[in-house]
Amino acid sequence: PLVYRAKGTQEIYFEHLNVAEATVSIYPITFGEFGSLTSGNTITTDFNPKAKAVREWKIGASKTRNVLQRELFKFADENGKPLETGYYFIGVKEKPLKYDGNFYQGSLFIVATDNITFKASPTEGLAWLTDLESGSPQKDVSVTFYDDKLNQIGKASSNKDGIAYLKNI
Repeated sequence: PLVYRAKGTQEIYFEHLNVAEATVSIYPITFGEFGSLTSGNTITTDFNPKAKAVREWKIGASKTRNVLQRELFKFADENGKPLETGYYFIGVKEKPLKYDGNFYQGSLFIVATDNITFKASPTEGLAWLTDLESGSPQKDVSVTFYDDKLNQIGKASSNKDGIAYLKNI
């Protein structure tokens, strides 16, 4: 998934060709939904968001046929407020295309304040947290460690160097 900085530019280009009508929508999703989508348990085109869209754009038919069109969508609302930190799903519905799922196309992204570098062995986990804007280590941040099935296996807090360490996992 893409990662957008909470204080940075949040935008995406949408490319289309010979579309009669399309709707591009952004939905906030839970960590559980994010995990299900990233693991493949839920296919993005079959995803059925529980929350309402927080942003939505409609594209009408272009007068020019067979020419690739690009639309720039800025995620800020009408007051210039960017999306809050969290997990998001962006779904595309198009006409006249026919498709079996809820969306023709779907993708995931995250809006975050920090970057995390993760290393693991069969018995240990180490996370290094740094601020996405400055690169400074993040102290006293609670880090939750999960296994490959997204079951919580432990927690640790980051030290002055931004390191959170968990042993005996």
